[in-house]
Amino acid sequence: MKTLLLLLSMVLLVGGAKCEGRPAPPFTCAITLARFADPKEPKPWVIILNTIAYRDLDGLKTGLDLLPAGTVVTWEPGCLRMGGEPLVSPEETAELTRYCAARGLVLKIIPAG
Repeated sequence: MKTLLLLLSMVLLVGGAKCEGRPAPPFTCAITLARFADPKEPKPWVIILNTIAYRDLDGLKTGLDLLPAGTVVTWEPGCLRMGGEPLVSPEETAELTRYCAARGLVLKIIPAG
């Protein structure tokens, strides 16, 4: 029994030491868009950051503020448009890029194609 406890404690100590030397991988998240099915909705699109929806870029910024510096944020805008999608204009994309950079977030925009 003592031998078993000794072996178990050695495994835990050695395993813990190996993990200490490795840096944690950066946190990652993705931005996507979703559309409301209700045609009466005044703003039919929402911006989703992982699993939380925001109505516009200003709302998205509140979600980005919660992420730690170094987080990798991926945005794949695609090439098909239905009309009225947020974050697809050059102005909004530039604003999002500046906002992420100012907070130490790594924004990866993956263009369509």
